[in-house]
Amino acid sequence: MSPEEEALLGRAQTQVMLGIPDEETVDQLIASQKKLEIDAQSFVLPQISPPAPKANFGTPNSPASPINPNVHRSPVFIYDAEADGSPNREHPTATGFFVGVPATDNRLLRIFVTARHVINRTWAGCHDSNPKEIYLRFNRKADTSNSKSAGVAYVRLETAAFYQPDDDNLDLAVAIVAPKMIPDWDSYDIAPIWMSLFATDDELHSLAKGDQIYTSGLVPSSAGLKENRTSFTYATISDLSTEPSKAFCEREADPKSLRLWELTPQLNVGRSGSPIFKTENRIINAVRRSGPVLIGVQSMASKEGGQSGMSSVADLSKTIKSSTSTLSGLDFRRGFR
Repeated sequence: MSPEEEALLGRAQTQVMLGIPDEETVDQLIASQKKLEIDAQSFVLPQISPPAPKANFGTPNSPASPINPNVHRSPVFIYDAEADGSPNREHPTATGFFVGVPATDNRLLRIFVTARHVINRTWAGCHDSNPKEIYLRFNRKADTSNSKSAGVAYVRLETAAFYQPDDDNLDLAVAIVAPKMIPDWDSYDIAPIWMSLFATDDELHSLAKGDQIYTSGLVPSSAGLKENRTSFTYATISDLSTEPSKAFCEREADPKSLRLWELTPQLNVGRSGSPIFKTENRIINAVRRSGPVLIGVQSMASKEGGQSGMSSVADLSKTIKSSTSTLSGLDFRRGFR
């Protein structure tokens, strides 16, 4: 890839943060970005909110807290399998999302992310057995611009495909998704979160108690029938300790020692594995803009209730790197260039 193409790709990746639909390949991203910059002398990015003080981030629908389309498009719902191998359509269990990792030779590697306790119940101390397979429920793309939904599709994924970190304190699991595993990808309305949207170490170090975060995930009672109805929820960072915390996958289970940041209030069952964002200001095309940055993954909650756990995106980044250690040419850079 030439230096010019790398620069175009870097600018194209900012579109994910700002709500422009993602493209399938690096080639398409570069071509799309080149056309945008040729067509307009001034490159105007939509879905932007002006910078605002942290104090204003507390109002969910204020301009300072933009609801980005890709925040809603990134998650998929997880369903267990029935004894006959079909999806248990009546009981959604958790949330997951896709990460896009750019690579050389115009490749785009897809990684599916969820919480480890979703696919490894024994590790988490839950009383039920580990599933051998799960189903991911996707929204289908609408056939016309007038259609709000084109229905859903269930895609089987074997839990043996998941990589689980050596660190027993991490509630993370990732799966490399080859094209043959989801051959109908183009027919689904899904937006992978690019690595450039991951919070940098500096952004993570700037987090503080009382900061507001938001997540888009599953509420089982309102999962939807004709489409995945992702629920958008705010919470507050209540603890950023580096010490392990005691967490529970269910109230009757033994505690599990995990490296977590704690959130208040406790997020509902079903959000396990959902992406967690925080609004940050970043320099985009020489202008300071405000938008969502991925800071973590929803984990287990405290036994007493009131608080949820979040695995840091720094640990997610390390887990993704470890799971792809045999692959070459991947771009793991967090933040914009």
